[in-house]
Amino acid sequence: MHKWSLTLLLSETAIAINTCMKQYQLTVRVAGIAVNTVIHAERADAALRLAQHVYGAGNIVSQPRAI
Repeated sequence: MHKWSLTLLLSETAIAINTCMKQYQLTVRVAGIAVNTVIHAERADAALRLAQHVYGAGNIVSQPRAI
């Protein structure tokens, strides 16, 4: 398999995988400052859990909303 065909195959796979993901915006606290961030997840509850894991449960200022 040529290098370019593998790259194309991986690119097509990434596009197919990402079609189920949605974007969710939420506000989190980082170093005491509230900032907006975007999380890619299948559902709002998954986005919230991911944000809680990344930023800490006590640092979530707003609930995720689909954008």
